[in-house]
Amino acid sequence: MPPVLVGVARASGYRWAATKVAAAYFVLWLLALWLVPFVPAQAKLGPVYTPISHLVPLSFPVLLFAGAAALDFLLDKMSGKNKWLQAAVAGIGFVLVMFAVEWPMSSFLVSKMAENPIFGTDYYPYMERPSEYVDSHRFFAYETTHSAFLLNMGMAFVAAILTTRFGLSWGDWMRKVKR
Repeated sequence: MPPVLVGVARASGYRWAATKVAAAYFVLWLLALWLVPFVPAQAKLGPVYTPISHLVPLSFPVLLFAGAAALDFLLDKMSGKNKWLQAAVAGIGFVLVMFAVEWPMSSFLVSKMAENPIFGTDYYPYMERPSEYVDSHRFFAYETTHSAFLLNMGMAFVAAILTTRFGLSWGDWMRKVKR
């Protein structure tokens, strides 16, 4: 997400533009999560393991506005500095803030407390067997070792720096485009 958020924010020239874009995404996604279940529907494709009576919404949205706020804040503080330095600071800040916000939120979303219409973790698609419902409330570690986790976090930092730098260049280019 950094290239889109940074590019749009840089091109717009408005303060806190990335945060505003991420907040709009969050609100629209929440509205879809809350309103889609009111639309009656039934499965027409097989196999149907879970009978449904309404459309099944997507899952709870990512708390992207926290990372976007970090990007906006850090890029504002670093304005006028070298673009690679801006990208490094903002990219690392983005990953750290998203890690700090999303880790506890994901732990909450796999808990039984999130099984309600507000967080929407109790909606199951028709193609999921009831015996698989328990898997929706389990955390499966992608990495099997501590070193694999650190390697993947390192790759996340590098990817965030590179994509933030791309977003800075793309946003600067878009700012120069005239109608």
